[in-house]
Amino acid sequence: MDDFTYALENKNSIDTIYFDLAKAFDTVPHSLLVSKLYKVGIQGNILSWINDYLSNRTFTVRVSNHYSEEKHCTSGVPQGSILGPLLFITFISDLPTYCATPGITLKLFADDLKAYNVFKNRVNQSPLQIFVNKFSEYCHLNGLKIAIEKCSVLYLGNSNPSTKYFINDIVIPHISSEDSVRDLGIHFSHDLKWDKHINIITRKAIRCSYSIFKSIKSRNPKILTNLFNIYVRPILEFSSSVFNPHLDKDIKSIEKVQKDFLRWVFRRINPKTELPEYHDLLYYFKQESLFHRRIKADLNLFHQHVCGTITIKNNNSYFISKANTRGFQNIISISCNTKARFHSFFVRTARLYKFIPQHMRNSTPEHFSRLLVNFDISQFIDSLPNHLKRHFYNF
Repeated sequence: MDDFTYALENKNSIDTIYFDLAKAFDTVPHSLLVSKLYKVGIQGNILSWINDYLSNRTFTVRVSNHYSEEKHCTSGVPQGSILGPLLFITFISDLPTYCATPGITLKLFADDLKAYNVFKNRVNQSPLQIFVNKFSEYCHLNGLKIAIEKCSVLYLGNSNPSTKYFINDIVIPHISSEDSVRDLGIHFSHDLKWDKHINIITRKAIRCSYSIFKSIKSRNPKILTNLFNIYVRPILEFSSSVFNPHLDKDIKSIEKVQKDFLRWVFRRINPKTELPEYHDLLYYFKQESLFHRRIKADLNLFHQHVCGTITIKNNNSYFISKANTRGFQNIISISCNTKARFHSFFVRTARLYKFIPQHMRNSTPEHFSRLLVNFDISQFIDSLPNHLKRHFYNF
């Protein structure tokens, strides 16, 4: 995501192809897998054990009480096992080297694969098409099949020429302006706005919260709020540091899910009492606004990055001054021309992090996380300079 906003800030275009492998875990040839395991150093008794684990496996299909004949399984890694994903990752570990193409960035997570190219002016053949050709060849050699109809191209940038890409002379479908593409649970659109993603997760969260309220007849508020926190809140907060919205309409849309649920619960246990305001409901049920929770999640992740606990490419989105007086670190946030860059994770969080109390910033990531639990975000926002405060929604 940071690569995308950085490219747009520099008036570049980005073409991203999302690939889909048809039944990836089921089509891995056993003989080729064993050969690759040997090449990466898994040999001797361990390799023999894995070979035996994969060999002579059979399966049947059950329909009601009827079973099909047993069939031998000559390919694929056992799904639902711990070893299965590890074997698949090892099997495709040579993919980045085989498909390496200048100008192409490859992101791989299990069988989820995307490749993108950042460019200013394109004259010759796109390096992304060269990568596609290599990837297609790799899949052919390794017994994998690309589900072309499930692949997609995402075009970013105002001057993007929307180049067509082909797999076996078939055009890869592109993401229209009305659609989005799912990337590890986050829905990306051509303008890098988050309204489509937020619409999807709020609808799902509303269905889940409604099911909880209708299915669980308890009048115990702790039980009901705990169920909301366990099953609904993760839907709304998964990878929130990527999409944390800044528009009031999006913030309110997410917050409304919790607001409505707390109202339902309050009505159930206090049917004749007037509904309190949302901030009073939060206090009554000992809940925290989702907006404040997202800010804390941003700060927590940013602190881990500053401390070096996690490594994330940030494209010089912020700087730490060399001046160091009694452990003081001065965080310098950059200026931006595009909204996408201005509201991206590193840029927006750097603006906040430098106002966090110094004793918190000097703490370990584990201690920082504990301190954040009782940190008053409302008071923190009130203490910000006016030019930053106006970017926050107050409850």
